[in-house]
Amino acid sequence: MAFQLRIEEIISALQEINHPKARSLTVSLEELGSLAAKELCTALDIIPGEATFDLGFVAASIYAKHEGQRLPAALAHYDDADEWGERPASQGLTL
Repeated sequence: MAFQLRIEEIISALQEINHPKARSLTVSLEELGSLAAKELCTALDIIPGEATFDLGFVAASIYAKHEGQRLPAALAHYDDADEWGERPASQGLTL
């Protein structure tokens, strides 16, 4: 069996060894994450945030688009539902 690393672990290791391409690969991964978040959020009629690599993983915040909008069922098992409905820092919710 081969030793396996998740993509975030590979990026973390590149950063740890100060690899010259670590930053550009991190940016590429964040761009891919942002693109995927945008596609998902468009399909679910919610607001995507930008994906960032932090604390060893890539994540993008998502937000309700409308006041009182329910968390889409397809996302309910990924995070604590109590976080849903928080407003994005740069914009308010559409009423």
